[in-house]
Amino acid sequence: MRANIVITGVSISPNPVVTKQTFKIAVDIEDVIYVLGDDNYALADNDGALIRVE
Repeated sequence: MRANIVITGVSISPNPVVTKQTFKIAVDIEDVIYVLGDDNYALADNDGALIRVE
């Protein structure tokens, strides 16, 4: 099964992190949308990687 999300950003706070203290890691995610062919299968390029909508 292929991933259906992509991580577009990561942040850590506070930055820098202090040893033995609480910190937070946050990520930005987006849905991956693949280009579909006539038979509703995702299209792949010559290397076999699925083509994504940008």
